[in-house]
Amino acid sequence: MVCSVRRLVILPLVLILRRVKADATIASIPVVAVSASVMKGERRRCLDAGFTAFVEKPFDVHQLRGLVARLVPHSPAGPDGPDPGAVADHEA
Repeated sequence: MVCSVRRLVILPLVLILRRVKADATIASIPVVAVSASVMKGERRRCLDAGFTAFVEKPFDVHQLRGLVARLVPHSPAGPDGPDPGAVADHEA
């Protein structure tokens, strides 16, 4: 999810996040806020709102891959997953 400190943008995301966290079948899915804002305190506001983690743009793809691997150990981004620079062939 993209997170913004502007209330008009973040409020609908927080409402969606609360619905996700309230549903036992999907509550354990990590939700990461990604923001290009440099406003002090945005990370804390997003984490307080219930996001699992916060990533500032621009971000290093390898650091993002490491975050995903920590949050979802059996994800394709995990240690045995594909190279993030690899191009998938979806035309077959």
